Amino acid sequence: MIMFDKVNLDYSQKNIPLPSKDSFMKSLIAKTESFIKRARWKVFFFENPSEKNVTEEKYGFRTSNTPPQNSALNEFENDLYDLVSGIEFKTYKSDFQKKMTKDIREIRDSGKVILPADKTNNLYKVSVDDYNKLLHDSITTEYLKRPRMPSTKNQQYLLSP
Repeated sequence: MIMFDKVNLDYSQKNIPLPSKDSFMKSLIAKTESFIKRARWKVFFFENPSEKNVTEEKYGFRTSNTPPQNSALNEFENDLYDLVSGIEFKTYKSDFQKKMTKDIREIRDSGKVILPADKTNNLYKVSVDDYNKLLHDSITTEYLKRPRMPSTKNQQYLLSP
């Protein structure tokens, strides 16, 4: 008999926990670099309007070219990078954030799979082996496993009317 342990979260599953400092900084740096690239392209096309008419089909993808540096933007870019690198973090967390962090840690460390119920918002913990057995039983009730046929018979079977 498979044992289901009910998971009781006292809050919505749609709540998003705060990211770690490292993931936040990676995202912030990526967005800052993206902003600087867009600003460089804007300045480039503003200063060189004749370059805008050259179009090459990219099929909806953005260009792989990097924008040229502009001396007018260098100070702004340096100030922006200094601003991003000088960010300091506070370690304040509310009780709600602490509870979410604790629940996430418990879920990761449990080694079990969390399954949603069919028609309710309930969640259940199941061991990985039990989950694989449930999945296998569920699939094999509707589908039969056929023996493997040699490729020539497969081709003949598929090509025959």
